[in-house]
Amino acid sequence: MMKRSITSSAKLAAVSLAFLLLTVSVAKASWSRHPTPVSKNKPLHEIPFEYDVDKIVVPVKVNGSKAIRCILDTGMPEGLFIMNPDVGKEMNLKYALTQVQIGGAGANMETASMAMGAELDMAGVLLKGQRVIVKNKSDHFSHTDWVGVIGASIFNKYVVEIDTEKEVIKLFDPKGYDSSKSGEALDLTITRTKPYITIPVSVDGKKAIPVKTVVDTGASSALMLSADSNPGFVIPDKSIQGVFGAGIGGDVTGKMVRVEKVAFGRHSLNNVVTLFKNGPVPANGQGLIGMRILERFLITFDYQNKKMYLKPNGNFDKPFEYDMIGLALRPAASGMRVADVIKGSPAFEAGIRKDDVITGFNGQEATFDRWSNVNNRLRKPGKKLTIKWKSGDSEFEKQIVTKRLI
Repeated sequence: MMKRSITSSAKLAAVSLAFLLLTVSVAKASWSRHPTPVSKNKPLHEIPFEYDVDKIVVPVKVNGSKAIRCILDTGMPEGLFIMNPDVGKEMNLKYALTQVQIGGAGANMETASMAMGAELDMAGVLLKGQRVIVKNKSDHFSHTDWVGVIGASIFNKYVVEIDTEKEVIKLFDPKGYDSSKSGEALDLTITRTKPYITIPVSVDGKKAIPVKTVVDTGASSALMLSADSNPGFVIPDKSIQGVFGAGIGGDVTGKMVRVEKVAFGRHSLNNVVTLFKNGPVPANGQGLIGMRILERFLITFDYQNKKMYLKPNGNFDKPFEYDMIGLALRPAASGMRVADVIKGSPAFEAGIRKDDVITGFNGQEATFDRWSNVNNRLRKPGKKLTIKWKSGDSEFEKQIVTKRLI
């Protein structure tokens, strides 16, 4: 069942005042020549989603199949991408003879199978004649609960409002959409179905450098920059180096720092945890804005009019934090494989090393879902976690205490 959080607000009621207001409004309506128009912004669809570890997860059916959990990703072209080849086999898709090349945040490319003319059903939103691309090879993505990725098929057709507090997506008809109450408008550039904005970034709090960034709802990070694409940037001395994620193309490596100031519209974000990625950022931009920034706003995408609208929400003032354990893990058939350990981190000091296998924590079996949720909750210093792991034929169990690494 999809989880849905509901933001409640306090309500004050005064019967006599309410009655008076009702009486006045009815009286005005009786003689007004210009009654209040009906809002143009009645959504065509409202879709509850699960905000799971900085991912917008929606249910999608393929040709009437059972629903699979998919990430709503502005970086995804038209159609559906399925990361688990076993799931693709269950759908009896008719693949074309031609294979396609796929890549992502990492550096590697691989081939995938493609089927045309599929019908997708995203919680009642029907999309016909869609392309479905399925990975040919299993990897760590095959062991996650996120099976697929969908994007441009939704964003190209609708005005899309994303509310991460209420965990609801609203889809509007672009024709006649009234943006007057949607918040601050930012200009978008749409290139190959991906949305870009230019934002000023000040690494040291002094000189602000304009950066063309892709707005990526499929990325968990706050901000990703490429020093190669921005020669004006000087990476701060205080940084941590390692593996900070994984994409379809492999591991994402670089230096994690704190950037003094990021201007997102007229809103300033300070002390932003930022990855200076080795090599170029995805989608040929100079940078990438991910969900740890976007979750701080009620955000609306209007591709047809090349606009994005922002309204700060209750998460806006939340401080930016990063992993305080020091592990980069990948799901495996059994446990979690250690892809990297940050030197000097609690995990490193406990003796955990690359290619060890985490088998449990806090008395529970180590799974991707459990680890992601635990790690998100432990983004405060001084929290305790008991970890069990294997290194070769040896087994270990130790309690570690979180500490801020950056």
